[in-house]
Amino acid sequence: MTQKAWASPEVVSQILLVGKAEEPNEACGVITPDSTVVRLPNTSPSPQTSYVVASEDLINAIDKYLERTGREAETLQREQFIIWHTHPGGVVGPGPGDMRERLPGFQYLVVTLPTGEAVQF
Repeated sequence: MTQKAWASPEVVSQILLVGKAEEPNEACGVITPDSTVVRLPNTSPSPQTSYVVASEDLINAIDKYLERTGREAETLQREQFIIWHTHPGGVVGPGPGDMRERLPGFQYLVVTLPTGEAVQF
């Protein structure tokens, strides 16, 4: 059984910095199994109230992780990755849209601005 990913306080701090730089828009990205925070473009037509990670951007980030670490794609599980985004409006935790748009198997993390409260789901 593969161990699920976990967002450490250091990782959350990095996301908080990215999120503050992107305000008032939601920032988003992926955390790789080696705890690298990767910022990805928010392709949502309404980036101040939602986020969209393009599948090509997510695939490219995973490919770069594989190249950097020398791991084989067959050894990876989706649950080893955390897709993250920020809530610059101060809402803690995932909203209905966040739950509806989840990709099966991936872990998710929402970091609230400006407090840095983080909810992994």
